[in-house]
Amino acid sequence: RGSSLCCRQAGDSACGVSTSTLQRTWSASERQQRRFAAKNMAYVQWKRHLPLCYDFFTNHELTVPSPCVRWGHVISTDKETITQRLYYSERGAVVNNVVIAEASVATEWSSDPDKMSEFDENLPSKLIEVKAQIPTPEGTEVNRLLSLSVDEKALLLAKSDLPELHVWDVTTPSSEAAPVVRLVGHGKKACESSFAVAASQPAGSSNAYSIASGDKDGTVLVWELGAQASGPLQPLLRLKGHKDTVEGVCFSPSSPHSLCSVSDDKSILFWDARAGGRPVQTLSKATKVDLHCVGWCGAAEELVATGAADGAVSVF
Repeated sequence: RGSSLCCRQAGDSACGVSTSTLQRTWSASERQQRRFAAKNMAYVQWKRHLPLCYDFFTNHELTVPSPCVRWGHVISTDKETITQRLYYSERGAVVNNVVIAEASVATEWSSDPDKMSEFDENLPSKLIEVKAQIPTPEGTEVNRLLSLSVDEKALLLAKSDLPELHVWDVTTPSSEAAPVVRLVGHGKKACESSFAVAASQPAGSSNAYSIASGDKDGTVLVWELGAQASGPLQPLLRLKGHKDTVEGVCFSPSSPHSLCSVSDDKSILFWDARAGGRPVQTLSKATKVDLHCVGWCGAAEELVATGAADGAVSVF
């Protein structure tokens, strides 16, 4: 008691914990340390071999986490550098922003291999320059970003937890920019933690996009976003057929009228915007688990790929 100390022989217990339990605890701690050391060594090896893996690499340490990132248009290019617009969102900041930046990327075979693996994990990259930080509506977290180009205007579409999708004109980056278009029609709280959004531009067109967005009510909304659109924009179509949250949507590579969607109801639905609001083809119970994303093959348009909750990628 008090400040007294005593040594116990092996096999005796102290405070209800036997030496065998302590040995097991120490062994678990040692295993954890070995796993950490192995991961650290793997990272060091990966970093050392960056010049063998990539034509170019840079690391940019963010102030707060970012839920999503999206490349924008190419601003300029020369013999050794491509300067390209970059967008990313923030999560957990006092005021969440959509960040507009410009990244200087080395052209193929022109980066310096000796400098690629010398980056500091805890510092921002000198090759990424922040141009503007736009506060998100109501300070919400943005889950998905799409970069669009309409009549030489650079537009940025954001899908968040709010029932509206917001579009900014970011041709000239400004932290004071306000949304020029609001895509409305989703129900209240229907887009919380929702990621399903896609855009398609008709071949040969430069002044309009079809935008599709899925929600927790199992509905897919479709809008036409033109160069002159402003204010609140109502959907052209409400596509109903899913019985659970729509997790992913995508358009056919060759037609802005055709799209497919996947859902937590484990089904894949195919839609034709010209055929009304019901699916033209249904694959019910396509998998045994929830479907989280879908992509339409550009090289073979009869194929679509899905990603599921169990980590499996399936091709249909």
